[in-house]
Amino acid sequence: MHFRPSSAPIWGNCSGSVVALNEALDRYHPRTVEGTAAHKVGETLLNALKSFGMMPPAESFHGKTCPETGLIIDDEMIEGANIYAADVQRIVAERGGELLVECPIECPQIDANNNGTLDAALVNLNAGFIVLWDYKHGHAEVSPLSLQFVNYAAGLINKYGIDGHAEQHITIELRVVQPFCYQNDGPVQSWRGKLSDLRGYTNQLAAKAYEAHNNPTLTSGAHCYHCPALWRCPAVKNHVYKLLDHAKNPPEMDEMNGEALAIELSLLETAERLAKARRSAIEDLIIERVKGGDASIPLRLESKPGRLKWDDPKTAIKLGRMLGADFDKCEPITPTQAIGKFPDLEEVIRKKATKSASLKLVKSNETIGAKAFGKTEN
Repeated sequence: MHFRPSSAPIWGNCSGSVVALNEALDRYHPRTVEGTAAHKVGETLLNALKSFGMMPPAESFHGKTCPETGLIIDDEMIEGANIYAADVQRIVAERGGELLVECPIECPQIDANNNGTLDAALVNLNAGFIVLWDYKHGHAEVSPLSLQFVNYAAGLINKYGIDGHAEQHITIELRVVQPFCYQNDGPVQSWRGKLSDLRGYTNQLAAKAYEAHNNPTLTSGAHCYHCPALWRCPAVKNHVYKLLDHAKNPPEMDEMNGEALAIELSLLETAERLAKARRSAIEDLIIERVKGGDASIPLRLESKPGRLKWDDPKTAIKLGRMLGADFDKCEPITPTQAIGKFPDLEEVIRKKATKSASLKLVKSNETIGAKAFGKTEN
């Protein structure tokens, strides 16, 4: 039984998921594969920074093939890698320390089979700090204070032999880089506290790992969204069906105060995402079975035309020139790409660029619950 840190947000809340994952479908998602390619470019840049003190231009990878995925490296992958690597480079230059890139970790304090690889970390125990990075290529917002980061931090505690007393004096900063999850305060979200602040979460992971070995239970919730076993999980199915049954009840007019409205909205958001995730997983399962010739399913597959894309944009531009046609749209790189490429010019670039804005409901740091914890994410 393997407990992966990358899946800690799932098994750290649902011990039964570890068993269920053994029979889960290997679901292909284009965004995941693109993220792997972007991540590989970022890794290459950071390894150069670690070895030579400087990074090659990310644009030099444009048009090359990522060996792990077989994808051609495109502008978006380069933009994501640039933002990730630039953030690491800036903090390394400001603070100094030992830079770890794609570092294997083991966490025997959680479980003998709890191990994995963290994206990047900067460790300076003499100065009393650790910075951890994780790159996310998707559009969904991810909190920096996640069980995945907690698991990585536990791995560094084990790697450097940090004891409980020292944990109280070492500052840890968790930085999640999300270039394509557009947020008002930029693509990097962070959380800062003492290593000892994570101890309760580490205990939670250890308890769930123990439970998975001895008495695994299935628990539904927000952690189910990205679980590969979603399609076969009875807890999620029952959760969704109960919500549907509740919707059929006779209407009762409610007069809710502000706090009740906010709670209701949060519950509905969770239910909506869980239902969508369940539907997506079931659709994948049906497609797999229809392809395999399952005649019991009263559905069939139809080919749906997608967008026509150049196989290789650079070759297309050359082809156009040969034929006397201009296929090049001649646009500047995005302001975010420009800042990643020329960080010293950020102030000038921001004066010449405008970020569109829309209204969005977010959790307020002024609520009673937020004040009780006293920690901020930014």
